Amino acid sequence: MIDDQKVAFGSIMRTVRDCIRTGAKKTVIVEEGPGTGKSVLAINLLVKIHEFKLSVCN
Repeated sequence: MIDDQKVAFGSIMRTVRDCIRTGAKKTVIVEEGPGTGKSVLAINLLVKIHEFKLSVCN
């Protein structure tokens, strides 16, 4: 991942950890133009969240 993706990844993972701790549910929307790495970010997030043994969809 490039630097901007790493920053977004860290921010989203903090939100995920907060939700795990509190039991809250949140939606995260990543808005950027084509070719900015949204899919790469999403795949990396899904892999990391799966490592927590969490469901990534309802």
